[in-house]
Amino acid sequence: MTGSSRSVRYRRASTLDRVPRRTLANITVANVGEMASTSAASMNEDKFVQTYEQVRIHFASMVSRLFGGGDGVIELTEPGAILDSGIDIVVTLPGKKRQQLGLLSGGERSLCAMAFLFALLEVKCSPLVVLDEVDAPLDGVNVERFATLLRDYSKRTQFIVITHNRE
Repeated sequence: MTGSSRSVRYRRASTLDRVPRRTLANITVANVGEMASTSAASMNEDKFVQTYEQVRIHFASMVSRLFGGGDGVIELTEPGAILDSGIDIVVTLPGKKRQQLGLLSGGERSLCAMAFLFALLEVKCSPLVVLDEVDAPLDGVNVERFATLLRDYSKRTQFIVITHNRE
């Protein structure tokens, strides 16, 4: 019985070996296409919208926390095509006008990126996060805010922080 089992496995493998890779790719794509349905796309869209709304709320609070005030908004670039849309990050920093991410200084962009990362961690915690020199463009006050945030989150997530800061 063991011998016939081996020969069956061998025959299956040899049969697949003779099928051109392009055909296998087409079979796989066809099978995936058959399995996809409108309800699956609807579920994906609903899940995305639910997660997006949670991240938006947490991002606003993270911006306020990291900048000591202000407001942060995540906006869809194509609200009509949610699953194909990108996002724009717009912030109003204390004492400044509303600006898109690209118009901010390096330190401000870095803090916005951290606010987005930590908003994601609020929605879906990760056991490990690696950060490589995210504090490089920050001044002393902002490094301290970032360090405080890391200390708070290190209770539930492990961080590996690569930095040139001595503190």
